[in-house]
Amino acid sequence: MNKGRITIIILLVLMGVVVGYFGYIKVIIQTNHKKAGRARHITIDYYHCGMHPWITSNKPGKCPICGMDLVPVYHSNTLISNNIITIDPTIVQNIGVKTEQVNRRKLIHTIRTIGRVDYDETQQHIISTRFSGWITKLYADYTGKVIQKGEPLFDIYSPELVTAEQEYLEAIHYSKVAGSNNDLAGTNLADDLLQSAQKKLIYLGLTPSQIKVLEQLGHTKKEWTIYSLFSGVITEKNIVEGMDVATGANLLKLENLDQIWIYADVYENEISWLKHGDQVTIELPNNPDKVINGKVSYIYPFLQYQTHTAKVRIEYADYNHLLKEDMYVTVNIIPHLAVHAIAIPEQAIIHSGNRDIVVKALGGGKFMSVDVVLGVLSGDYQEVKKGLNEGDTIVTSSQFLIDSESNLKISSSLIHNGSSTNTSLKAGNTKKHQ
Repeated sequence: MNKGRITIIILLVLMGVVVGYFGYIKVIIQTNHKKAGRARHITIDYYHCGMHPWITSNKPGKCPICGMDLVPVYHSNTLISNNIITIDPTIVQNIGVKTEQVNRRKLIHTIRTIGRVDYDETQQHIISTRFSGWITKLYADYTGKVIQKGEPLFDIYSPELVTAEQEYLEAIHYSKVAGSNNDLAGTNLADDLLQSAQKKLIYLGLTPSQIKVLEQLGHTKKEWTIYSLFSGVITEKNIVEGMDVATGANLLKLENLDQIWIYADVYENEISWLKHGDQVTIELPNNPDKVINGKVSYIYPFLQYQTHTAKVRIEYADYNHLLKEDMYVTVNIIPHLAVHAIAIPEQAIIHSGNRDIVVKALGGGKFMSVDVVLGVLSGDYQEVKKGLNEGDTIVTSSQFLIDSESNLKISSSLIHNGSSTNTSLKAGNTKKHQ
C-alpha cells in the first residue's frame, strides 16, 4: 500500500517537471521574439566617447584620448530639419511643455529702491551777524529747539554797531539844524548824510522797527536783540553766552523739518522710465504698515561715479515729522510712462551669454529656437523688440530642455555627417571632428 502511494507521488513529480520545462521553453521563446522585435525598431546611428563626444565612429572601438569604450548613439524620435526640432508628442507631454500666444501689452514698470532722508536744502538758513561783537544773552540755547519766525535768538554787544548808531543820531541832529536855518544846500547835504547812515544800519542788520526805536531813544543802544527771520529747528549751534563772534561767522543753523527730501538711486537700465512728477510711495522701516506718498521733484543730470546710478530727489511734506534725517526708507516710483509693445513672460527667455533665446512652438510637435532683442522689463513681462511677431506661440515651460535637445541634436548631426573637418586617428575607423 505504501509502495503504491510512493509510486504515484513520483509520477506526479515527474509530470510537474516535464510541464514546467516546456512552459519555461515557451516563455524563453516569447521573450526572445519580443527582444528581437524591439531590436528591429532600435537603430544605432553611430558610436562616440562619453567623455569626448566629438570622437565618433561607425563601429565599436575605444577612444584614442582616454581609452574608454565607445558607446552607441541610438536613433532618436527627435528630428532636425532647417533648425526646426520635431519631438514626439508623448515626450512633449511627459516633459510638461506649456505654451502661450505672443500679444502686445501695456508695460508699466515700478522702480523699487532704497532712499535716504534729508532736509530740504531750500529750507535751510544760516544765522550770522554782519558785525563782530560779544554774545551777552542766548535764547536759542540748545540743538533741536523749535524756533518760530520773529522769536529772539540772542543779544549782542558790538562796538562797530554802536559807532554806526552814533553816526545816525548825529546825522539826524545835523538835518534838524540845517532845516531850522533854512539852508537849502545844508539841508540837502544833511539828508544825504542821514540816508547814508540809515542804510549803513540796515546793511549791518538792524530792522526798520529797530532803527525807529533808536530814533525815539535819542542815544545809542549798547545791546541789540537778534530775531529769527525764519521758522525751523536748530540743527547746528556754534555759540555760547559771552562768546566773541566774528563778522559772518556761522552761529546757528535752522532747518524746516516740515519739508523733506529723499534721495534715491536708480540703476541705468531703469532711468528711461523716470519722469519729473512721477508719484512715489514710501515705506517706513519703523512702521511697515504705514505708507506715505511723495513725488519725484528732480532727476540729477549725472551718474554716481562709484555705483553708476542716477540720483533722484523726492519731495514729501512731513507735517507729522514721521521721517528723520539719514533714515533709510523703501521707495516705489510709479512712472507715468507706459510702453505698448510685444511682450512675453520673462521666464520664457533663455539668457545664454551674448544671446537671448525664445523657443517657438510651430505645431505638430515642431519647435524652433530663435534669437530675440529685448527691451524694457515690466514685472514678469519683457518687451521683445525683434525676433517675434504678434500671434506667435512660444514655449513658457521646459523650453530649456527643448533648446538643449535642439543644440545637442544639431551638434551631433554636424559631427556625424562630417559637416566639419574630419581628422583620421589611428584607432580603427574612429574620427575626431573639430
